[in-house]
Amino acid sequence: MTEIKSGILLSYISLILRFGVGFFLSPFILAHLGPGEYGVYTVAGTIIGWLALCDFGLSASATKFLSEYQAKGDAAGEAHHMGMILCIFSIMGAFVLVAGICIFPFLADIFPKFNAEEIRICRILYLLTLFNVVVMFPARSLGGVAASRQKFKVPGLVGVLMATVNAIGVVILLMNGFRSVGLTVFSVTTGVIGLVWNLYYCFSVLKVRMSWSGWDGPLCRSLFAFSVWMFLDRVIGIMNTGSGSFIIGMTRGAEEITVYSYGMHLFQHFYTASGCIAGFFLPRVVGLVVNGASNAEQTDMMIRVGRAQLIVLACLFFGIICFGKEFFHLWIGDSLGNRTDDCWFVSVVILIPYGFLLLQALGWQLQQARNVMKDRVVVLFWSSLLALIVGFVLSIIYGVKGLALGTSISVILGQGVYMNWYYWRRMKLEIARFFKETLQRAWLWTPLLLGMAWLLNQWIPAEDWFTFFFKIGLFSVFYAIIIFFLYANKTERKMALSFIQKKSS
Repeated sequence: MTEIKSGILLSYISLILRFGVGFFLSPFILAHLGPGEYGVYTVAGTIIGWLALCDFGLSASATKFLSEYQAKGDAAGEAHHMGMILCIFSIMGAFVLVAGICIFPFLADIFPKFNAEEIRICRILYLLTLFNVVVMFPARSLGGVAASRQKFKVPGLVGVLMATVNAIGVVILLMNGFRSVGLTVFSVTTGVIGLVWNLYYCFSVLKVRMSWSGWDGPLCRSLFAFSVWMFLDRVIGIMNTGSGSFIIGMTRGAEEITVYSYGMHLFQHFYTASGCIAGFFLPRVVGLVVNGASNAEQTDMMIRVGRAQLIVLACLFFGIICFGKEFFHLWIGDSLGNRTDDCWFVSVVILIPYGFLLLQALGWQLQQARNVMKDRVVVLFWSSLLALIVGFVLSIIYGVKGLALGTSISVILGQGVYMNWYYWRRMKLEIARFFKETLQRAWLWTPLLLGMAWLLNQWIPAEDWFTFFFKIGLFSVFYAIIIFFLYANKTERKMALSFIQKKSS
């Protein structure tokens, strides 16, 4: 639990740091690059993100498999598994290189709305990012090692350090006249440095071992039998939230990519914050399943994590909805003008359905541990594909707003309706109890929070950053009081008071 608590704390520090860096750097980068080049800078990585899916979900499933070996104390099995994964990833890296080179000549056809200069920049950024992905591919075999051993402190500290270095480097480069190409070269360089450190940490500190005794067909089949559903789940995630820049670039052009990507910016921070808690519990969830925990016990853990998620995320949720317009206007209004309202619309339309579903993040961890992703992934894949088509059509007519609506429809139908039925009927989790205990007295505290936000917006219109943060501070204090007295249970109140006492002593 010490490692988990430290990991969660460091993840939130890293999240706050990244948000703070993004808060100050994004307008700085946008002002230096302009909306057009910033859009190209954003979309180049999106194409590579699709190519990175060629690992077929093996990197995303690594923590689950390695956690099982750790739970069983099977060091030899873990070494054999690591050797197989390294071989498979090396082959996949070569495949990504070939596929990336084949796509390169068609970039101008993929983005017909780009002008000649934008296409030239896109090609350079594409090649640099492709190189980065190919080099990193074999290292993905080590991706789940630290988490499977529940070691979160050191990777968390390194993550904070790398985020700081990246921020400082971007400022120095832009102030010395470098543009998107220079930023990408710097990003690739720091990525390679991070790879070297990870190799050292895994082999020298965690004493990871790899063995090779020939190609293991049964192990390979079992890996892909599990990871193919992880792969499809990642495809679904990109369809829902990662393909928007790509689509809007095809239908509307580079500047619209900038509007959409800024709209997704706040949502992505919200999404990342939701994973800072649930992601650390996968090894523990695997241990529960391996040791035969009952459905009621698994539901209990889902409720505990869900309540912790809500306490942290609800403040962000209401803040983005109620104060997001003012934030975008102050943040990037000088560069995008009245298009900041479109950024806010994108954030809110996608955030509202996700805000409720992310409370169930541990349900996905339970599915991985039980190896029961097939039905979920199949249904979500088709619902996401339909929403992608709808979003594409709507983006032609309504631009970024139409694309956001298509994404929201997918989330509501697939993850909202179907997945809760699946948790209840197929996994036998007590979903009714989950919602009852996780959303305890929401009918009381939600109107109070919305009412307070409305009053603050009426009384204190934010025309500068000082006023805005003063208003956010007042809302945060009110939020903490309401949640403490009207939502938190005795255990959660005791933990909060204990934390405050430790900090004050």
